[in-house]
Amino acid sequence: MTTMRNKRKADWRAVAARVTGVLVILVGILLAAGLCNANPSDNPVPNIFKPESTPADWVFHLSAFVLAITGVIFCGRCQLARICRNKVPPAER
Repeated sequence: MTTMRNKRKADWRAVAARVTGVLVILVGILLAAGLCNANPSDNPVPNIFKPESTPADWVFHLSAFVLAITGVIFCGRCQLARICRNKVPPAER
């Protein structure tokens, strides 16, 4: 008799844990949807691609500079890999 009660309690706890998990996920989704539903007047910056302040402009130029440097490094590395690959005879590949 006690094993049957313990089994029912375990089943009830599993159901309660699943229901709690589903409710937490549902509340999280609803809160995220509420945060995404902002009015354009609430946002002080109208467009993220047009920096309005000096620090934002500086960060934009710095990010473009870093992107250009990494692009040059990537192209150089690809060229070196292509050169090294062509120097190895096909029998050794």
